[in-house]
Amino acid sequence: MAIVTVQLLHKDGSARSIAMDEQEMKHLNEAAFSAICKCADEMLEGKVFKRITYMDDEGDLCTLTAVSVSDALRFCDQEGILHFNVESEEVLHQEGGSFCGQPTLSQVPLPVAPEHSEKERKLSDADSQYFYIGEAEETQEAGSEAISAAAMALLLKHPDAAIRAATQEALRLSASAAAKEDSLTENEWGKTDGLCSKEALEDCDKESSQASEEWEKPDEVVLDPEKTAEALPKRKSGKVLCAHSSLTEPEVMIDCADARGDVTADFGHLLVQYPEVSQAFRLARLLVSHAGSDGKALLKAVVTNDGTETWPDTCSLQLVAGPSLGFPGLPLGPVSPGETVELVLDLGLGAESGQPGLGQLSAWAVLDEQGAPFGPLMMVEVGYI
Repeated sequence: MAIVTVQLLHKDGSARSIAMDEQEMKHLNEAAFSAICKCADEMLEGKVFKRITYMDDEGDLCTLTAVSVSDALRFCDQEGILHFNVESEEVLHQEGGSFCGQPTLSQVPLPVAPEHSEKERKLSDADSQYFYIGEAEETQEAGSEAISAAAMALLLKHPDAAIRAATQEALRLSASAAAKEDSLTENEWGKTDGLCSKEALEDCDKESSQASEEWEKPDEVVLDPEKTAEALPKRKSGKVLCAHSSLTEPEVMIDCADARGDVTADFGHLLVQYPEVSQAFRLARLLVSHAGSDGKALLKAVVTNDGTETWPDTCSLQLVAGPSLGFPGLPLGPVSPGETVELVLDLGLGAESGQPGLGQLSAWAVLDEQGAPFGPLMMVEVGYI
């Protein structure tokens, strides 16, 4: 049993190490990723956890995810130490106890706990945690909906990444259930129970006809497109519409076209970690003959900005998992809502890149000026035969 020493380092000099079984990291990658994130959270001591990164053999900075745990294992040093860098969010405190740049639930104003409140709750045990959301009189006046909203906003700002992800998933499931309930209500609307008499229905028709004759057409309402756009919530987003590939040596390289397409349903459990990543799209599944010479694959993805906010001037397409295949990234620049662009990925697929039977997964994402991913996660699978 091979033991890997996972070493976590933060820019402030704090460090933490954890010993993990190599085989468990390969086959139980989600559990391994959760354990590493938990260790990173504990090391930050109050700072807000952002992400974990590592350097690949080409010097590219990659973001650690559950999918890329196996890939990161390839970069252990000779002593069996796996080096990770832990990044944290910069939190700016303002008057009144609020925070800049932290997510809130519909901008719900949160009450501030008094500094020396005699009503402060005590923890019943070491594993319990309470959140202050106002005095009893205040919360009764606000109602249950305001209390729930305030509690959810606090959970969305929790320093534990696992709690933030679970809260976001709960909100998504709640919204989906509400949409289904509204749909059922609309389908059932207008049905009668069969107890209305023929005379009663005729009376209803007469009253409806009279009301229609007396009804006056209201003034036509003209919507201002600019004001309507301003009223919409700002949201950075993107979506791959289609993709296609071109191979330099098709006799020794195979493109499995049937595998190309939207795979969000297959990777939804990973996208929960990134609130602004709305789609997973497999650009290609390529099979490369080990006996072939150096070859290249030119992949083109048609991507549209389906959000309500223009992409940042400094945004770029960057590798976030797996080997770069000679393509670490591409600067993009601003893309307006509704605008469509074509992204070209020039990948190197030489025989020396992998051994027969080896499979690799690489993923690229659009990153904003803060390094946060949004829009589609674009993946390429390569197998060597």
